[in-house]
Amino acid sequence: MVSVEPIETIIKTVLASGRLKDERPLSCIIVAPVECGKTSIIRKYCLKAENVFYTTDATAYGIIRDSNQLKPT
Repeated sequence: MVSVEPIETIIKTVLASGRLKDERPLSCIIVAPVECGKTSIIRKYCLKAENVFYTTDATAYGIIRDSNQLKPT
C-alpha cells in the first residue's frame, strides 16, 4: 500500500470538525485508483463514526438511495 499518512490526517481533521460546537462540519470525498488504501482508511476511521455517510455508488441514484436512511439534524 502506498503512503496514506496525508490522507489519514485529512480524514481525522474532517471527522474532528463534526464535533465543533456551532460550526458546520467539513465534507470529504476520497477518489483514487484501485488498491490505494481507500477501504482500509475508511474501515479504520470512518465506519466507527456515527456522523459519516459512506457509499460505494456515487451516482445520483446511489447517493439518494443510501442517504434516505440518514437522520435529519
